[in-house]
Amino acid sequence: MQAQRGALAASEQAKAAIRAAQLNLEFTHITAPFSGRVSNRRVSIDSLISGGSGSTNGTPLTSIVSVDPIHLDFDMGEADYLAFSREHAKQEGAVADKVEVALGDETEFPRQGMLDFVDNTGDGNLTITVTFPRDPCPRHRGAADYGSTTYMDHSNASTLLVYAEPGANSLAVEHEVLATVQELKKDFPAGVDSIIIYDPTIFIAKSVNEVVLTIFVAILLVVGVVFVFLQSWRATIIPVIAIPVSLVGTFTVLAAF
Repeated sequence: MQAQRGALAASEQAKAAIRAAQLNLEFTHITAPFSGRVSNRRVSIDSLISGGSGSTNGTPLTSIVSVDPIHLDFDMGEADYLAFSREHAKQEGAVADKVEVALGDETEFPRQGMLDFVDNTGDGNLTITVTFPRDPCPRHRGAADYGSTTYMDHSNASTLLVYAEPGANSLAVEHEVLATVQELKKDFPAGVDSIIIYDPTIFIAKSVNEVVLTIFVAILLVVGVVFVFLQSWRATIIPVIAIPVSLVGTFTVLAAF
């Protein structure tokens, strides 16, 4: 019974501490007498971020395994930094905050970063922070799918598929693609050519031509039948005018919706 009362008292004490912390947090407002950026203390890679009151007895929440972007800190004397800045400013076309870094076994400086922060330690030295974009993995050119191989007339080839967006005019897309390919062929190296092996718009173009031909044949048949039965060109003019008007009106309504 005594242990149960002690546990309840400890629970109420913890709840009171939580309410006090929430109250303090609601009324906390941090201000600074000046604006700017102060020195920061970075978390080292693979160190544990812990929760709880103690840094050693807290519960681990997560582990930092990578930093993006990459920050490089190094110390430099004030005189050396001023000399570097003045010498860098004299170079034509040079970027003021550009920093080049190389690893110990590299002869050139392939990694380029930007000066991010300069912290004056007060003893004549500066702590400089440089930011580098993180490269997660080496990039290589290659095929998107290695499960298939393309040949054209027993020669190595590469297939390029062009898809029209929904609602796009297939014939207009075909004309633009063909024009673009003709422009690109001017810069092809010797022995390289482009061939269209499948063009579904050919069927669409022929279908449109057949529709146009059918319309003209229908107009001729209507005119011929009306003239044969009525034997009057004046009466024949009426359907000749009515057919184009009805077609134009129909396509206008279709285009509007």
